[in-house]
Amino acid sequence: MTSLFELPFMTPSAQIASEAMWKTYEKFPAFQKEYSKYKVLALFCHPAGHFHTTKKPIRTIADFKGLKIRTASPWVTEALKNFGSIPVEMPITDTYTSLERGVVDGTVVPFEGLGIFKLDDLVKYTTIADFYTVTMTVLMNKRKYESLPEDVKKVIDENSGLVMSTWCGKAYDAAEIPFKERAIQKGIEIIKLSDADKQKLHAETMPLRGKWIDQMKSRGVDGKPILDGALQFLGLE
Repeated sequence: MTSLFELPFMTPSAQIASEAMWKTYEKFPAFQKEYSKYKVLALFCHPAGHFHTTKKPIRTIADFKGLKIRTASPWVTEALKNFGSIPVEMPITDTYTSLERGVVDGTVVPFEGLGIFKLDDLVKYTTIADFYTVTMTVLMNKRKYESLPEDVKKVIDENSGLVMSTWCGKAYDAAEIPFKERAIQKGIEIIKLSDADKQKLHAETMPLRGKWIDQMKSRGVDGKPILDGALQFLGLE
Protein backbone atom coordinates (compact mmCIF):
# COMPACT_ATOMS: atom_id res chain seq x y z
CA MET A 1 0.00 0.00 0.00
CA THR A 2 2.77 2.41 0.88
CA SER A 3 4.09 2.16 -2.70
CA LEU A 4 1.08 4.24 -3.72
CA PHE A 5 2.96 7.32 -2.55
CA GLU A 6 5.98 6.44 -4.70
CA LEU A 7 3.98 6.97 -7.88
CA PRO A 8 5.20 10.00 -9.87
CA PHE A 9 3.92 13.47 -9.03
CA MET A 10 2.41 12.58 -5.65
CA THR A 11 4.61 14.80 -3.47
CA PRO A 12 3.52 18.44 -3.03
CA SER A 13 5.97 18.53 -0.10
CA ALA A 14 7.44 15.98 2.29
CA GLN A 15 5.22 17.21 5.10
CA ILE A 16 2.00 17.12 3.07
CA ALA A 17 2.81 13.69 1.65
CA SER A 18 3.83 12.28 5.03
CA GLU A 19 0.62 13.51 6.62
CA ALA A 20 -1.37 12.06 3.71
CA MET A 21 0.37 8.70 4.12
CA TRP A 22 -0.64 8.54 7.77
CA LYS A 23 -4.22 9.67 7.13
CA THR A 24 -4.60 7.11 4.32
CA TYR A 25 -3.23 4.39 6.60
CA GLU A 26 -5.70 5.39 9.32
CA LYS A 27 -8.68 5.45 6.97
CA PHE A 28 -8.28 2.14 5.13
CA PRO A 29 -8.26 -1.25 6.93
CA ALA A 30 -6.49 -2.90 3.98
CA PHE A 31 -3.59 -0.47 4.47
CA GLN A 32 -3.50 -1.22 8.21
CA LYS A 33 -3.54 -4.97 7.53
CA GLU A 34 -0.15 -4.79 5.83
CA TYR A 35 1.35 -3.56 9.10
CA SER A 36 -0.71 -5.78 11.42
CA LYS A 37 2.38 -7.36 12.99
CA TYR A 38 3.81 -4.00 14.02
CA LYS A 39 3.07 -0.94 16.07
CA VAL A 40 3.35 1.75 13.40
CA LEU A 41 4.91 4.91 14.79
CA ALA A 42 5.30 6.96 11.59
CA LEU A 43 4.94 6.88 7.83
CA PHE A 44 6.88 9.55 5.97
CA CYS A 45 8.89 10.44 2.87
CA HIS A 46 11.53 12.80 1.54
CA PRO A 47 10.73 15.89 -0.60
CA ALA A 48 10.01 15.41 -4.28
CA GLY A 49 13.13 14.43 -6.23
CA HIS A 50 14.34 16.08 -9.43
CA PHE A 51 16.47 15.11 -12.45
CA HIS A 52 20.20 15.79 -12.19
CA THR A 53 22.63 15.24 -15.07
CA THR A 54 26.37 15.59 -15.61
CA LYS A 55 26.75 16.45 -19.30
CA LYS A 56 23.44 16.80 -21.10
CA PRO A 57 20.80 19.16 -19.66
CA ILE A 58 17.14 18.18 -19.70
CA ARG A 59 15.35 21.24 -21.04
CA THR A 60 12.42 19.56 -22.82
CA ILE A 61 10.73 16.18 -22.65
CA ALA A 62 12.63 15.18 -25.80
CA ASP A 63 15.93 15.45 -23.90
CA PHE A 64 15.07 12.41 -21.77
CA LYS A 65 15.44 10.11 -24.76
CA GLY A 66 18.41 7.77 -24.45
CA LEU A 67 19.70 9.13 -21.14
CA LYS A 68 20.87 6.52 -18.63
CA ILE A 69 19.34 7.64 -15.34
CA ARG A 70 19.79 6.01 -11.96
CA THR A 71 16.30 5.07 -10.79
CA ALA A 72 14.94 5.01 -7.25
CA SER A 73 11.92 2.66 -7.23
CA PRO A 74 9.89 0.39 -9.53
CA TRP A 75 7.44 3.20 -10.34
CA VAL A 76 10.26 5.62 -11.17
CA THR A 77 11.68 2.92 -13.43
CA GLU A 78 8.37 2.60 -15.29
CA ALA A 79 8.07 6.37 -15.68
CA LEU A 80 11.62 6.77 -17.00
CA LYS A 81 10.92 4.13 -19.65
CA ASN A 82 7.84 6.10 -20.68
CA PHE A 83 9.99 9.23 -21.00
CA GLY A 84 12.40 7.38 -23.34
CA SER A 85 15.21 7.14 -20.78
CA ILE A 86 17.16 4.05 -19.77
CA PRO A 87 16.61 3.42 -16.04
CA VAL A 88 19.59 1.95 -14.20
CA GLU A 89 19.05 0.31 -10.82
CA MET A 90 21.72 0.88 -8.19
CA PRO A 91 22.01 1.91 -4.55
CA ILE A 92 22.36 5.63 -3.95
CA THR A 93 25.77 4.86 -2.41
CA ASP A 94 27.04 3.66 -5.81
CA THR A 95 25.76 6.68 -7.70
CA TYR A 96 28.76 8.98 -7.20
CA THR A 97 31.18 6.52 -8.81
CA SER A 98 28.72 5.70 -11.59
CA LEU A 99 28.25 9.38 -12.45
CA GLU A 100 31.99 9.94 -12.29
CA ARG A 101 32.74 7.05 -14.66
CA GLY A 102 29.86 7.77 -17.03
CA VAL A 103 28.02 4.56 -16.21
CA VAL A 104 24.92 6.75 -15.85
CA ASP A 105 24.20 10.21 -17.27
CA GLY A 106 22.15 11.35 -14.33
CA THR A 107 20.08 10.46 -11.31
CA VAL A 108 16.80 11.21 -9.60
CA VAL A 109 17.18 12.51 -6.07
CA PRO A 110 16.03 15.46 -3.93
CA PHE A 111 18.51 18.29 -3.27
CA GLU A 112 19.14 16.91 0.21
CA GLY A 113 20.34 13.60 -1.22
CA LEU A 114 22.32 15.41 -3.89
CA GLY A 115 24.34 17.11 -1.16
CA ILE A 116 24.50 14.33 1.43
CA PHE A 117 26.06 11.93 -1.08
CA LYS A 118 28.20 14.71 -2.64
CA LEU A 119 26.66 14.20 -6.06
CA ASP A 120 26.63 17.98 -6.42
CA ASP A 121 30.40 17.73 -6.99
CA LEU A 122 29.66 16.04 -10.34
CA VAL A 123 26.24 17.22 -11.47
CA LYS A 124 26.11 20.24 -13.81
CA TYR A 125 22.36 20.50 -14.45
CA THR A 126 19.21 20.08 -12.37
CA THR A 127 15.79 19.94 -13.96
CA ILE A 128 13.09 20.78 -11.44
CA ALA A 129 10.24 18.28 -11.68
CA ASP A 130 8.86 17.45 -8.21
CA PHE A 131 8.89 13.97 -9.67
CA TYR A 132 8.87 11.27 -7.01
CA THR A 133 9.57 10.29 -3.42
CA VAL A 134 10.74 7.27 -1.45
CA THR A 135 8.58 6.18 1.47
CA MET A 136 9.92 5.29 4.92
CA THR A 137 8.49 3.92 8.14
CA VAL A 138 9.21 3.81 11.85
CA LEU A 139 7.95 0.53 13.30
CA MET A 140 7.97 -0.99 16.75
CA ASN A 141 7.69 -4.60 17.84
CA LYS A 142 3.96 -4.95 18.56
CA ARG A 143 4.35 -7.45 21.41
CA LYS A 144 6.93 -5.22 23.08
CA TYR A 145 4.61 -2.22 22.80
CA GLU A 146 1.71 -4.16 24.26
CA SER A 147 3.87 -5.30 27.19
CA LEU A 148 4.63 -1.74 28.28
CA PRO A 149 2.88 0.05 31.16
CA GLU A 150 -0.13 2.14 30.15
CA ASP A 151 1.56 5.43 31.03
CA VAL A 152 4.50 4.60 28.75
CA LYS A 153 2.17 3.59 25.93
CA LYS A 154 0.35 6.89 26.37
CA VAL A 155 3.60 8.83 25.89
CA ILE A 156 4.42 6.82 22.75
CA ASP A 157 0.92 7.29 21.31
CA GLU A 158 0.95 11.03 21.95
CA ASN A 159 4.26 11.44 20.13
CA SER A 160 3.81 9.07 17.20
CA GLY A 161 1.30 8.60 14.40
CA LEU A 162 0.36 11.83 12.66
CA VAL A 163 2.54 13.83 15.06
CA MET A 164 5.74 11.95 14.22
CA SER A 165 4.87 11.60 10.52
CA THR A 166 4.37 15.37 10.29
CA TRP A 167 7.60 16.06 12.15
CA CYS A 168 9.61 13.77 9.87
CA GLY A 169 8.20 15.33 6.71
CA LYS A 170 8.72 18.83 8.04
CA ALA A 171 12.35 18.05 8.94
CA TYR A 172 13.00 16.76 5.41
CA ASP A 173 11.46 19.89 3.87
CA ALA A 174 13.66 22.08 6.06
CA ALA A 175 16.78 20.14 5.06
CA GLU A 176 16.00 20.64 1.37
CA ILE A 177 16.45 24.42 1.50
CA PRO A 178 20.17 24.69 2.39
CA PHE A 179 21.10 21.85 0.04
CA LYS A 180 19.36 23.56 -2.87
CA GLU A 181 21.28 26.75 -2.03
CA ARG A 182 24.48 24.72 -1.90
CA ALA A 183 23.77 23.30 -5.39
CA ILE A 184 23.28 26.81 -6.77
CA GLN A 185 26.48 28.01 -5.08
CA LYS A 186 28.37 25.15 -6.73
CA GLY A 187 27.27 26.46 -10.11
CA ILE A 188 24.68 23.84 -10.97
CA GLU A 189 22.27 25.24 -13.56
CA ILE A 190 18.67 25.04 -12.34
CA ILE A 191 16.31 24.34 -15.23
CA LYS A 192 12.54 24.68 -15.20
CA LEU A 193 10.47 22.86 -17.79
CA SER A 194 7.80 24.70 -19.75
CA ASP A 195 4.20 24.23 -18.67
CA ALA A 196 3.60 22.22 -21.85
CA ASP A 197 6.44 19.80 -21.07
CA LYS A 198 5.31 19.47 -17.46
CA GLN A 199 1.86 18.49 -18.68
CA LYS A 200 3.39 15.94 -21.06
CA LEU A 201 5.42 14.37 -18.23
CA HIS A 202 2.32 14.16 -16.06
CA ALA A 203 0.34 12.62 -18.91
CA GLU A 204 3.03 9.97 -19.47
CA THR A 205 2.80 8.85 -15.86
CA MET A 206 -0.95 8.86 -15.27
CA PRO A 207 -1.37 5.27 -16.61
CA LEU A 208 0.88 4.10 -13.76
CA ARG A 209 -1.91 4.90 -11.32
CA GLY A 210 -4.09 2.42 -13.17
CA LYS A 211 -1.29 -0.14 -13.00
CA TRP A 212 -1.09 0.35 -9.25
CA ILE A 213 -4.83 -0.29 -8.97
CA ASP A 214 -4.43 -3.44 -11.08
CA GLN A 215 -1.57 -4.56 -8.85
CA MET A 216 -3.76 -4.17 -5.78
CA LYS A 217 -6.63 -6.00 -7.50
CA SER A 218 -4.35 -8.98 -8.11
CA ARG A 219 -3.85 -9.10 -4.34
CA GLY A 220 -7.56 -8.98 -3.62
CA VAL A 221 -7.70 -5.28 -2.69
CA ASP A 222 -9.83 -2.56 -4.27
CA GLY A 223 -7.16 0.10 -4.75
CA LYS A 224 -9.31 2.75 -6.44
CA PRO A 225 -10.86 4.22 -3.25
CA ILE A 226 -7.46 4.12 -1.55
CA LEU A 227 -5.85 6.05 -4.42
CA ASP A 228 -8.75 8.52 -4.44
CA GLY A 229 -8.46 8.98 -0.68
CA ALA A 230 -4.72 9.57 -0.90
CA LEU A 231 -5.16 12.15 -3.67
CA GLN A 232 -7.73 13.94 -1.54
CA PHE A 233 -5.38 14.06 1.44
CA LEU A 234 -2.60 15.29 -0.85
CA GLY A 235 -4.82 18.02 -2.24
CA LEU A 236 -4.38 16.60 -5.74
CA GLU A 237 -7.89 15.28 -6.46
